[in-house]
Amino acid sequence: MNDWTAPMPGNIPPLPPRYEKPAPPSAPAADPAPQGPVPHRAGETPNHVTAPQAPVPPQAPRQRRERTGSARVFAAAIVAAVVGAAAALSGAWGLGAFDKPGTTTVVKEQAQPAASAGPSFKGTDVVGIAERVRPAIVNIQVAGSKGQGSGSGVIFTDDGLIMTNNHVVEGAQKMQVQTTDGKTLPATLVGTDPETDIAIIKVEASGLPKAQLGTATQLQIGQPVVAIGNPLGLEGGPSVSEGIVSALGREVRTDDSVLVDMIQTDAAISPGSSGGALLDADGNVIGVTTAIGVSDAGAEGIGFATPIDVAHKVANDIVDHGKADHPFLGIRGVDAANNGGAQVVDVTSGGPASQAGLQKDDVVTAVNGDPVTTMSGLKVKLRTFDPGTEVTLEINRGGSTKDVLVTLGKD
Repeated sequence: MNDWTAPMPGNIPPLPPRYEKPAPPSAPAADPAPQGPVPHRAGETPNHVTAPQAPVPPQAPRQRRERTGSARVFAAAIVAAVVGAAAALSGAWGLGAFDKPGTTTVVKEQAQPAASAGPSFKGTDVVGIAERVRPAIVNIQVAGSKGQGSGSGVIFTDDGLIMTNNHVVEGAQKMQVQTTDGKTLPATLVGTDPETDIAIIKVEASGLPKAQLGTATQLQIGQPVVAIGNPLGLEGGPSVSEGIVSALGREVRTDDSVLVDMIQTDAAISPGSSGGALLDADGNVIGVTTAIGVSDAGAEGIGFATPIDVAHKVANDIVDHGKADHPFLGIRGVDAANNGGAQVVDVTSGGPASQAGLQKDDVVTAVNGDPVTTMSGLKVKLRTFDPGTEVTLEINRGGSTKDVLVTLGKD
């Protein structure tokens, strides 16, 4: 099990760090006592209650690309441990498929989900979305040398390809999938990408219900979302919750990786929901749920999802080539005013952006003609391309608009 710690939203730095390969930050000193809620990854379910113990010292995480906030992940041996790393920390809980077999992830005093006025949440037809998408969300049961566990998955092709998280299936020696109509099907691993925590598995079937994949490039903070997953491996099919997009471009660090450009939501997500779907108001998948924020008192209404644009590109790479390749641009930027695009703060010397002539204070407003309104939207869009791809960035420089052709590098 991993205990994740992250600054509360008010402590998020205003400037997102580099898009690629920033200098490693110095590790913050651990506080001697708990300072706030602890994030957890939304992974799989164990089997019995474990009493709280003392926090485990943090391990140095591996650095990854851009920063749009920061989070730290620590290994710990208990469900409700509070790890102090700096003042006013929050956290995320990540349960791997084989975390402490024989423990039950039951946390008292669960935080209440977002308020709703009946079946429609801010004009969103939650009932209709649930009826349409629940059949495409499966429960994944895994077994291996470390024990047994479960997670969630999204069917995205009718011939049995399923998208989930790498930490759900990592180390699995046997997998099976349970569908909403009661079928249990053996599954095989197609491939994984630990960098984005995405994995693809397959069942031998045809005519399966599949989810409609959307895009996260145009998301706005405050828009309604629906989450569907299999919390705690409960019988009876996937659970449905509702909420909003709370933040964009979040970074979450695990003990061995850094997840970037994550969507933050307050939609209730519970352990076992890793690999489930985050949906927009039209029922399109906009993210793969990966992490949740909890404290020793219970859920804190903080969840994270990998943007579907990134997850789908990784899935296609895995299916076509057996692995995923990640591009980089070589800039650091912030959101321009009034959702006006991504403003360049710094250009990495010798990087693709520098070679193409991008300059400080340029504002990127579109990629290959598709508008981008935020720095997070730009990064998500760029990560849908392969390294070596030429893309046209529309930029505003000093009030004038021009196109810049950039060849993306390889991370």
